[in-house]
Amino acid sequence: MKLRREEHGVHHCLGAPLARAEAAVALRLLLERHPGLALDAGPESLTWRAGTLLRGLTALPVRLGPHTPPPGPPGADPEGSPIRP
Repeated sequence: MKLRREEHGVHHCLGAPLARAEAAVALRLLLERHPGLALDAGPESLTWRAGTLLRGLTALPVRLGPHTPPPGPPGADPEGSPIRP
């Protein structure tokens, strides 16, 4: 059975939409919890993989900056620990 989509060719991955959605959620949470996230190297020092099949950086050095804890459940204190009576 051949799957065909014009914009991606014969070998388009059926899991790609889920992978994109998961990556979007992960990046959103990372940026919410580390609003000071910044590149920890000059752009000229970044190196790319040499292959044509998978394009990407060999490493991505970052500084996380201050951490913002995730919101807790109702009744939790600002640090995310449950408030006990």
